[in-house]
Amino acid sequence: MAALLAIVSGGSLLVLLGMFFFSSQPPTNPLRLIRLATAFCFLPYASLIAIRWAFAGRVFVEDDSLIVEQRDTRIEIPARSIAAVRPWLLPLPGSGAVLELQSGNRFPYSLRTDDPGRLLELLTAVRPGIQATAGHPAIAFARARSTLLPRSAKRLLLKFPIFALLPTLPLFRVHQLIAYGGWLGEYYQYGLGPYLAGFAIYWASLTIYLLLYATALRVPVEIICCMATLASPAHAMVVRKRAEQLASVCFYLGVPVVLLLRFFPW
Repeated sequence: MAALLAIVSGGSLLVLLGMFFFSSQPPTNPLRLIRLATAFCFLPYASLIAIRWAFAGRVFVEDDSLIVEQRDTRIEIPARSIAAVRPWLLPLPGSGAVLELQSGNRFPYSLRTDDPGRLLELLTAVRPGIQATAGHPAIAFARARSTLLPRSAKRLLLKFPIFALLPTLPLFRVHQLIAYGGWLGEYYQYGLGPYLAGFAIYWASLTIYLLLYATALRVPVEIICCMATLASPAHAMVVRKRAEQLASVCFYLGVPVVLLLRFFPW
């Protein structure tokens, strides 16, 4: 279910992006754009976060055993019975790993973790032979991504809704001047409620535009990092760092440049 929600949420951004370039009826209407993004991106993503929270747990080593704990479950696996840590080849709904046991079976629960290499390090302390899988491209890819692309709620808020105020404020002011003769024109004519609603629509739609712009930058970054990691796992961190730096420059400088060009010539 979590993987399906991740596909719907991320895939909807790609579909919306494609609609702007290839559709004869792109969702340029702000209300339509907000409805589409809410239904197919934000709600599935919120559901994904809820699933992660509901099934969250922690993994640690204690007395030569790997402990997997959830709210009402505790499983102890003797480290000597673990043969290997196999990373997920397809990172959906994120990076993760499965434990292969000496008996030839697999531990029945898959473990989703941003950095499967950390799980290897925990086990290496009590079973050094398991380190043989540390050079797997999927582990190198996940470690570089989790290290250089943190996904905290604070970072997402700063990158999208807060940063979206940069284009929202001047564009909304120009809209008020053109449509109502002053930057408080709608407030004077219709009251505070419609004025704030209009601002909220502008802010929300421009936040979605920034999200689509970030998606357009994210696709080539992930393709380049994936190909580089497959070619040389040892260079995954370096390639990821350079790609993320270039994407950040394009994002944070590209938005004000496009805004300036929108008003050029003054």
